[in-house]
Amino acid sequence: MSSTSSLHKLDGGNGSSASPLSSTPSSASMLPWSDQFNHNYITDRGVFALKEHKYNGRDSSILYNKVLRPLAIHLVERYVPTWVAPNVLTLVGLAFTIAGFIPIYSHCRAMYEPAPTWMYVWAAFCLFAYQTLDNMDGVQARRTGTSSPFGQLLDHGCDALNATIATATFAVVLQLGHMNAIRLICCTYAVFFMTTWDEYYTGEMHLAVVNGADEGITVVWMLYLATAVIGPEMWDGFWYEGANAGGHIVLYVTFAGAIIACLDALRRVYTRFRRQAQLPMPAHIQGGFSGALLTLFPAAFIIFMALWWICIPVANEYYAPKGNLYVPFGAVGLLFALTVCKLILSHMCRMPYPAFHRPLLLLFLPLINRHLGVRFTGEPYYEEGVAGVVTLLLALAAFGHYVYFATHQITSALQINVLTIPHDKPGSATTV
Repeated sequence: MSSTSSLHKLDGGNGSSASPLSSTPSSASMLPWSDQFNHNYITDRGVFALKEHKYNGRDSSILYNKVLRPLAIHLVERYVPTWVAPNVLTLVGLAFTIAGFIPIYSHCRAMYEPAPTWMYVWAAFCLFAYQTLDNMDGVQARRTGTSSPFGQLLDHGCDALNATIATATFAVVLQLGHMNAIRLICCTYAVFFMTTWDEYYTGEMHLAVVNGADEGITVVWMLYLATAVIGPEMWDGFWYEGANAGGHIVLYVTFAGAIIACLDALRRVYTRFRRQAQLPMPAHIQGGFSGALLTLFPAAFIIFMALWWICIPVANEYYAPKGNLYVPFGAVGLLFALTVCKLILSHMCRMPYPAFHRPLLLLFLPLINRHLGVRFTGEPYYEEGVAGVVTLLLALAAFGHYVYFATHQITSALQINVLTIPHDKPGSATTV
């Protein structure tokens, strides 16, 4: 349960074999500050490194190796035609997560109401479908010979979006309310970012024997089914004393698991820096372990600002807009996905990862509106729901800008299609 929040998937990266941590020429440089909103997210050196990139991942989960991966291989070989692009499977998986969230969202607007039984069953099915498709896309990529860095970026980017969507759904099923929901989501963010940060510095996506992508997601959709069978009262003192004690226990266990997972990522990266004498770090990684710690700032900033937005009262009043309680989750989730995608792209292009990104400044908007408004006028300058929607739309614009232009750069550099397989690309005859 501790790794519920890590939603990476080894096979989902659409990558191929492992690669050594070879370095690029030392002139590889970080994108200038003025280019953060420019059309170019990859340097010329980055394009060169991108063409040489090979995915390197390892999943030690027994559940994955004995059940989930064989299931994915069986489904791909039996039911997926070779003309289906692996990226289509990735996007369909994300669509299932959204489809599982929409009914819960429409019925539980305060995030603590019980939902009809069929919604729990539907959410369980959609999460299982996402998990399975997340395994299938990498299998299909190797089967068709279309593994690419873009597939890895798309897969991890969808997983980053899913970190918000799936965790918000889980929080509603647990009837946690919006303040505990953001705490649960922040646990997800911490583990997800640390796993990607670990990959950036060690060169390997490592999933432990028990991890969120395998055991974590499986436990969650099984809890959805249990809620459907027993009823939502199972979280409200059915087995434990106290209102919603079951949901809070899950929250505390997830928090403890997140701490353990983050400490393990820190240990792995620290160990990698200690081995520099035997295995030098790539040229784009500079500053030592202390410099690596600075690159944790984007995730720490997002988590801090999200908690401040929702959980810190002003004049003894907590965040309670007249509009939608889910809006802050959307805004924060898009900015989190943006920072994760930039970290993944920096890894694949062997570019330095900046310690700050200007789009994160958008998170100051609702806080300035609320805190300064209450201090100087006695109330927010604008209704909090309006400020939240404006922040959400600007975050969507920043994320959309990145997705469009980064996709264009990558596909142009690699000469690949996004959602189709070229007719002259034969399916791989090797075993998947």
